[in-house]
Amino acid sequence: MSTSLKVLAVVVSLVFVQPAVSAVTFPRPANGQVVEVCLHRLCEFTVWVTDAAGGIIPAVLYPQTKLGERDQQVTFGIGKRVQTGPNPGDDEAVFDVFQRTKIIQNSGEVNTLKIEAMLFDPTSASFVLSNVFGALGEAVGFGVEVRIPDLFADTSGDGVLGDGDVLHSLVDLTVFLAALPTFVAGQAFDVVDGIVPGLPGMMFSTTEFEFDPATGFSGTPFTGRATTEAFHGITALATPQSWSLALLALAVAGGLGRRLPPDDRL
Repeated sequence: MSTSLKVLAVVVSLVFVQPAVSAVTFPRPANGQVVEVCLHRLCEFTVWVTDAAGGIIPAVLYPQTKLGERDQQVTFGIGKRVQTGPNPGDDEAVFDVFQRTKIIQNSGEVNTLKIEAMLFDPTSASFVLSNVFGALGEAVGFGVEVRIPDLFADTSGDGVLGDGDVLHSLVDLTVFLAALPTFVAGQAFDVVDGIVPGLPGMMFSTTEFEFDPATGFSGTPFTGRATTEAFHGITALATPQSWSLALLALAVAGGLGRRLPPDDRL
């Protein structure tokens, strides 16, 4: 590749453009949960919660990191608000979820995923973010799980999938939920300029995605083969946050983690 093409490859950004609409209806914030499943080997899952600008919230209980063996469900409960300090009122509204999956047994490749729900506000002529679980509940209902694939790729270009390979991904639920694409364990996708036609609303980048109200999300488009090695199950919960967190605490205390039976996989 010539020097000029190398420079061009670095500066080209991937911008998701969403059509303007006549009015914006923000979904009511909701509690939710993210279930992580590693499809083979052993995975390390880490979850952060993010704010209205897509930035990580310095919450008391986040980030959270858990290990998951093959086909084991690893659950993270996400509330509408998170505690940010020791005093009453030290809390902040949750808009989005940022997640990282690392295959840690005999491998080392990494995927990051930003779960977003982006709208265009014609009044301010800018893109805005809304609560992802509120958007999920309004689109498919509460208590309904939606699955999102974790794709991994040889981003270093050394011909081996492993340490040093980091693929950044983003899913815009306002697009993804309109089609609800399907996928299977181990399925490979051809990513071209950061996009997979069979996964609408998803983008893939070799750098972290950044949010700009004027343009939406942007990154450095990845092109190549990517493989599904894990997935996320996201669910909006109508249960009050205190109940959902209490049930989650009971599950952890009682060691209620379970594995998916063979016929319950993708």
